[in-house]
Amino acid sequence: MKINTIFFLALIIISLTGCDKAVTASKGPPPVPVTVQKAIAKSMPVEITAFGTVEAFNSLSIMPQVPGRILKIHFKEGQYVKKGDLLITIDPEPYKEKLTQAEAVLAKDKANLAYAKEEAQRYTFLLEKGAVSRSEYDKNTSGYRAQEELVKSDVALVKQAKLNLNYCSVRSPIEGKTGGLILKEGSVVEENKTKVVTINQIQPILVRFSVPEKYLNEIKRYSDSGSLKVLSYPPKYENTPHEGKLTFISNSVDQSSGMIELKAEYENKDAFLWPGQFVNVIVYLTIQQNAVVVPSSCVQAGLKGNYAFVVKPDMTAELRNVVVDRVQRDETVIASGIAPDDTVVTDGQIKLKNGLTVKINEVPAQAPLQSPKPKKL
Repeated sequence: MKINTIFFLALIIISLTGCDKAVTASKGPPPVPVTVQKAIAKSMPVEITAFGTVEAFNSLSIMPQVPGRILKIHFKEGQYVKKGDLLITIDPEPYKEKLTQAEAVLAKDKANLAYAKEEAQRYTFLLEKGAVSRSEYDKNTSGYRAQEELVKSDVALVKQAKLNLNYCSVRSPIEGKTGGLILKEGSVVEENKTKVVTINQIQPILVRFSVPEKYLNEIKRYSDSGSLKVLSYPPKYENTPHEGKLTFISNSVDQSSGMIELKAEYENKDAFLWPGQFVNVIVYLTIQQNAVVVPSSCVQAGLKGNYAFVVKPDMTAELRNVVVDRVQRDETVIASGIAPDDTVVTDGQIKLKNGLTVKINEVPAQAPLQSPKPKKL
């Protein structure tokens, strides 16, 4: 009797356990928590990204045009100078002396020229009267013409002496930023050989960069209809890019790299961009209207290409293969596979499979990500 009771209880327990398993199986797996966002249709720029180097709009090495000793330096290292500002003074005394000597020689030869002119006029009169021979007349007039040429030579020497004296005051040929001084006051410089300082013009300024040649035709096509906008910003300054315009397309493709070199010009009024600096570059070609845009985090890479999960109205996940047109920072433009207003999964895909039920996490509402606004200068 006791054995039968135990057997009966065991049957009841097994029966209850089987029921629990059946109930659990009927419920299925719990919903997968995910974060979602709506796909939207909006205007998106068509752009090319690259890396570039900032370079001075103009860079000149200042070398005196006359030899001598540096008497005075009129600027400080790193100073911003304007065109025509006095930079250095070379000792002018030797050149003043040469000018005085040249002017004295000119004055003497001018006096001799006046006398030779009077003599030529007198011999002309005497020749007409038959008082002198033709050879005497020719000898006298040729002396007068020689004296004329001598005076012209003296005038040129005086001009050169004045020019050399003026070269003792070395002025900036451009507006820009001075670099480090190479020589100090008292140093002796050589003509057109000794470099004193380098001046970089940084307002405006240039950014040089290269893109693959496959973009060349697009760049040429859009640049023919107007200036292309180019944004540049140093790393970590993506929220404050500077806006410039494309000014140069190289006349040949580098065959070793398959790249084409371009340059963009920026006003750079705040001197934010600096020669030698590495920057990120964005070339805007045109605007695509009604582009389907999703957060980049929703697109996953699989063995068969890119895919994304879309949440259907019955709260189940649907895996869709997608074709990506382009990625622009935190946003991806979809060519096919997703339509506007589709609810896409942006987080939690790792636990998802096609057809599984999802539970949408509550997150604070936020505006769709936008491209950074360029800073116009």
